[in-house]
Amino acid sequence: MTLRLTLIYHQIPIDTSNVLLLSHLSNFRDGTILVREQQGLRFDIFRSYTSANDTSGAIKALRKYGSEEPQLYPAALAYFTSSPKVLEEAGDELDVVLKKIDEDRLMAPLQVIQTLSTNAVATMGMVKKYLSETIERERKEISNVSPVSLVLRRPKP
Repeated sequence: MTLRLTLIYHQIPIDTSNVLLLSHLSNFRDGTILVREQQGLRFDIFRSYTSANDTSGAIKALRKYGSEEPQLYPAALAYFTSSPKVLEEAGDELDVVLKKIDEDRLMAPLQVIQTLSTNAVATMGMVKKYLSETIERERKEISNVSPVSLVLRRPKP
């Protein structure tokens, strides 16, 4: 059905608002996603899955659009830790999201902790690896600052 809709959508000029309306009235999510994809609204696609509590759809959207839309990862972190059920459905994807956030520095460590602390879903055990790696990296960065550079940074009296 999706392939047929895609072919029709590309052959017959149909106003996108009409496609959205018909898709919504028919409860045809693929039509809505197709229009949003055509318009580059990747974040809206992800949000539509999360608002429907469709964790597998949210994960598929994250994998498909995450490289083009990196802010999906902080949104995914908030969604995956929004309820115990969602966290269970997400499985190991929480680790993938935390790793991507850390590698690309999409959020400061404090922001990650604040996001995780908005509810009591994620435990310290789940984020222990992220926290220990972050602390270790910060320690290395601090130790790499040589005493000479500290003297050079000190304001003269």
